[in-house]
Amino acid sequence: MGRGKEWPMKKHKCESSTGTSEPRGPIDGLPTSTRREALQLIGVGGFGLLAGCATDDDSGVAANASGASGAGGEVASGPAAIGGNAAGPAGSAGTGTARGTATGTSGGSGAAAANGGKAGAAGNNTGVAGASGSNAGGASGDAGAVDAAGRGTPIGGAGGTGAGGTGAGGAGAGGAAGASDRSPVICPDDNTPPVPEGPYYYDSKMNRSDITDGKTGVAVTYRFTLLDRDCNPVEGAVIDIWQTDKEGVYSAFAQQGTAGELFLRGFQYTDAKGEATFKAIFPGWYNGRLTHLHGKIFIDGAEQVTTNFFYPKDVEEAVYASPLYAARGQNRTSVAQDIELRGDQERFDALTMSFTGDVASGYVATLVLKQS
Repeated sequence: MGRGKEWPMKKHKCESSTGTSEPRGPIDGLPTSTRREALQLIGVGGFGLLAGCATDDDSGVAANASGASGAGGEVASGPAAIGGNAAGPAGSAGTGTARGTATGTSGGSGAAAANGGKAGAAGNNTGVAGASGSNAGGASGDAGAVDAAGRGTPIGGAGGTGAGGTGAGGAGAGGAAGASDRSPVICPDDNTPPVPEGPYYYDSKMNRSDITDGKTGVAVTYRFTLLDRDCNPVEGAVIDIWQTDKEGVYSAFAQQGTAGELFLRGFQYTDAKGEATFKAIFPGWYNGRLTHLHGKIFIDGAEQVTTNFFYPKDVEEAVYASPLYAARGQNRTSVAQDIELRGDQERFDALTMSFTGDVASGYVATLVLKQS
């Protein structure tokens, strides 16, 4: 038999748990000439069957080697090796993702808002995936807030980021809407109607909020809001008020026996919200008139309207039944009998203040005014 082309022998390193060795096969150890004849007989294509790296058991059974583990994923398998006991290449990395156990607990409750805001509701905190560990709950939501019109608004802030695993806890939900002790501002359809000035106006020129001047009576805080024709707040206007004491007496008038005295009179400039606030007492009454508070409105120095502000009958009756007022009894004058209104119920309704509170703790009276 003729000799075919001679192929150089390529030596391979075999690695095992006992170290590295030269490859071994069935023709290793034979004389060179004999090995060449063997190669010519089996062909070069069969060389892989003879030159494989042996394993510990030398069983000659083909096997698949385990692939390297992907980060947090499944272990892949390498393809089958050619030949007996040869190690296959490493499998490709697994595609799994690391998974934490991060589920945050609920965020804490929002703090109380200023101006009567209620506490925000508890945050609702669910953590995103983390590499390990668990996530703490988010921090409290911020306080609810009160807007310019005195209405509670949902400005409770988000809960803080959870601590813990690599994946941080998600933000807590926002606090619930802040609440307010103020009623929503409702813009009137028409301008504030007038009522005649009467005989007891006196320009006190006293810019002040507290007009009580030591007079005793059930406490009342007046809160007026002035709007323009487009229902926007009017800033810098003057609201001037005056009223009687609990006995139905005005200050600064000789016929009232109060010449030289000044009490329960004053004015305020409206702020950016159009508001002017006064501290006073519930007034008394006198014959021929409903219980009332006098007022004037000035814008840019010009008088816009002179009017009265009235009191709900149920509030009036509760005050006049209290110890400080009971000696004078109830005011029996009706809208029809009032010498200024003369039965004008619509005007009375438009000028009647809204009240909250009680005799013991005092009242807050509010009214929205409008001037075009």
